[in-house]
Amino acid sequence: MPDIKKTLLREFKVAFSLKTQPLYFRVAKWLIIMGVVFLLRRVIHPVLLLGILTTAGLMLHFYIRFKTDVWKKSYGGWKYDEVFGKAEEHT
Repeated sequence: MPDIKKTLLREFKVAFSLKTQPLYFRVAKWLIIMGVVFLLRRVIHPVLLLGILTTAGLMLHFYIRFKTDVWKKSYGGWKYDEVFGKAEEHT
């Protein structure tokens, strides 16, 4: 079984690194998500819509996580060395 603490620390380092997504991109992303929910609130129940968006987001997250071998190699826009540096061990 993988070390949960080590896994969570790696996930948080990726999630909160400004090198993975710039701050302006994160703000714009959430403004767009909230705007879509606001515009579609009468078409589809907001809780259902947030559930759909959350599911899609998690699916994308785990796909990228799989392709990067749990954030251990670069893929697409993800650059391993920019977040973890060249000194960190690739385990």
